[in-house]
Amino acid sequence: MTTVYFDYACEDTYRFQRLLDMAEVTADWRPFSLTQAASATATWDWASGNVPISVLALAGHEFVKAQSAPGTKAYRQEMFRLFHEQEDSPQPDKVWQLIEKFTGFPQVELDLEAALKRVQDSHELAASKGVFATPTVFIEDNDRPFFIRLEALPETVKAAKALWKSLPKSSHHFPQPVIIEAVE
Repeated sequence: MTTVYFDYACEDTYRFQRLLDMAEVTADWRPFSLTQAASATATWDWASGNVPISVLALAGHEFVKAQSAPGTKAYRQEMFRLFHEQEDSPQPDKVWQLIEKFTGFPQVELDLEAALKRVQDSHELAASKGVFATPTVFIEDNDRPFFIRLEALPETVKAAKALWKSLPKSSHHFPQPVIIEAVE
């Protein structure tokens, strides 16, 4: 199973998610907060309600995922579109609308503190495994993380599938992060 550590605010993860969708790859998506990674101290105290928008979106992912809902992939796709295909930065009300849409529960019935704790636990586990940015991928049974940055998406589904097929084979041979960029 492929595991992807991600943050909705990350443009590289957005492209990688689209590659996996094109290539029809199923992955286990786990939160990794870039906001927290950039912080000088490990402060997960967001009880004041001042939760960064990307962390709220990750908490929403955990709400949907906890229900074992088939909508987890659709939630992820819509949230990435909200972050990367809109002209304005996402607003909390739009994030909550998507959370409510995919959980079927109103905001007042969702335990934000518990979801934030799941985001924190995922982030801390990832950091202990060497994750430093997103998307960081553990491909198949490989225990080394790989940061994969795509400059652009393949133009066809066939090309996306071929690229994905080559990554698991290649990842076992690379001692450093994999960065795939077009050469000009």
